[in-house]
Amino acid sequence: MIAGTLLICGSVASVSFLLIRQQIIESTHALLEARARLERREIELQLGAVLTQAKALAESTVTANALADPVGRATNLAPLLRSQQLALRDVSMLLTDDRGRPVAGNDRQPDAAVWDGAAVRSALRDARPAAVLVRSAAGESFLEAAIPVVDRLKGDVDGAIALRLPLKALVRPDAGSDWAIEDAAGSLLAGSALPRPALAVTSALALPAPLDRAGLSHTLAVDRGTALRALDYLLAAFATAAALAIALVAAVARFAARSLAAPIRDLTAAAEEIAASGRPEVRIPESGEVEFDRLARAFNTMVDRLAASYAELESRVERRTAQLAAAKQTAERAESLLREAVDSMAQGFTIYDQDDRLLLCNESYRRFYHDS
Repeated sequence: MIAGTLLICGSVASVSFLLIRQQIIESTHALLEARARLERREIELQLGAVLTQAKALAESTVTANALADPVGRATNLAPLLRSQQLALRDVSMLLTDDRGRPVAGNDRQPDAAVWDGAAVRSALRDARPAAVLVRSAAGESFLEAAIPVVDRLKGDVDGAIALRLPLKALVRPDAGSDWAIEDAAGSLLAGSALPRPALAVTSALALPAPLDRAGLSHTLAVDRGTALRALDYLLAAFATAAALAIALVAAVARFAARSLAAPIRDLTAAAEEIAASGRPEVRIPESGEVEFDRLARAFNTMVDRLAASYAELESRVERRTAQLAAAKQTAERAESLLREAVDSMAQGFTIYDQDDRLLLCNESYRRFYHDS
C-alpha cells in the first residue's frame, strides 16, 4: 500500500514538475521574445538613422558643390562633417573624393591604417551604396558602408560618404552575458558568448540597404539553470519533504510490522521446526489477539490432526513393511526352487521376457551355446 501510494504521488509530482518546467520555459521564452523585439527595433532604428543621415549628406547639393571645388572643399566640408550628430556613438564618417582619398571627416575619423575601404571602392565603382563587414587585427568587428556622391548635372560619381560603425556600439549599457550580435554564419561579432545550455531567441535584423547585405542577427539568451533555479529550489524542497515523509512512514510501518509480525514469526518458527523434524509435535501459544488466537487454534488443531494421521501412517508402514518382508522371503524361496528345478533338467531350458530378453537358463543350455 505504501509502495502504491508512493508510486502514485511520485507520478503526480513528476508530471506536475514537467508541466511547471515547460510553463517556465515557455514564459521565459515569451519574455525573451518581447525584450528581443524591442532591442532589435532599437538597433534597426539606430542603424537606419545613421544611414539616412549619411544618405542625406551624400545627396545634398552642398556636399556635391563642395567636392567640385578642389581648392576649398576641405575647408568647406570639414565643419559640415564635424557638425553631424549621429545616432550611435563611436561612428566614423568620412567623405572621400572620386579616387577614395579622404577629404574630410567627423571627430571620429578613423586611422587610414585600419580603414578597409572596400565599401568605398565598391560604391565608387558601381555608383550605388555598398556595405561590408570587416574585422580589425584586434578582433573588433565593424560595419563599413559607403554612399556615392553623384553630380546631378553630369551624373558622375565625385566621391562617397563612408561610415565605419563599430558593432560594439550597438551593445546596450545594461547588456550582460546574454546579448550578442552575430553574422549569417553564427559567428560572434559583438556582445559576449552566450551561456550553454541557454534559452535563446535569435532573429535577423531588418536593416535598410545596403546594410542588409551583412546578414546581421540579434540574439538574446538566458542561462537555463538561472531560469529554472526557482523550480530547482522547489524540487529540492519537495524532495526533502518527501524523503522525510517516506522515512516517517517507513518507521511507523516498521514498528507496526514488528508488533503485528510477532505471532507470524512464532507461526513461521513452528512450521519450520515441523518441516525440519518431519514430526507435527510443535504448538504455538495464543497471543491474546482475536485474529491471531484463531490462527493459533487452527494451527494447533491442524498439528493435532497431522500427528494423528502421522501415527496412523507409521502403523500402516510397519504393517506393510512386515508384509513386504514376508512376500520377499516367499519370492526368494520360489526363485530358489525354480532355479534348482531348471538346473536339474538335462535338456537346455530358457525363459525370455516379452521383449525377448533372456531371463533364465540352465547349465545344459550354457554348455550347448558356450561360444555365444
